[in-house]
Amino acid sequence: MKKAMIAFAVLMAMAAFSDVARHLGWIDGAMEKRAIGLVIGSMAIVIGNYLPKMRLFQSPNRILGWLLVIAGSAYVALFVVAPLALARQAAAMIGVGVIVMIAILWQPLRVGVRQPAIALMLTFVYLLSTAVAVYTFGRQHWTEWLHGAFFVAYAVLYTLGEKQCLRN
Repeated sequence: MKKAMIAFAVLMAMAAFSDVARHLGWIDGAMEKRAIGLVIGSMAIVIGNYLPKMRLFQSPNRILGWLLVIAGSAYVALFVVAPLALARQAAAMIGVGVIVMIAILWQPLRVGVRQPAIALMLTFVYLLSTAVAVYTFGRQHWTEWLHGAFFVAYAVLYTLGEKQCLRN
């Protein structure tokens, strides 16, 4: 689990670096968007590879790991090969599908779950949800409210998961 957390943190740092690089003029906005797409795809691949190794995700929920690896690979391929407009639209559709499948397959609050597993999955879902909103609607003024709603939902689910950990 520690390796997955470190890989996730490195990918987050890469996303932050691409934003800094754009602000410094080293890369343009399109390249930054491609970099963010690659980071999100890579996060899905990393998480998908580590899910089967966690006790929580063995047996019936192993399909979630495969789903994340496939979706992450599609994200990476889209942001490397496809035109940016198409990549953003397709990534939004893939993201919505992944979020729905995670909601259907992943039930962390019904079983005893370690906090790092909850943190990793909820953080990824939060980032993916935010990316889908931006890919779909652009940077509209109301997407900030949507971003806030995702953050509140993340905080509530994280707190519920933490309480479940404390009870066990």
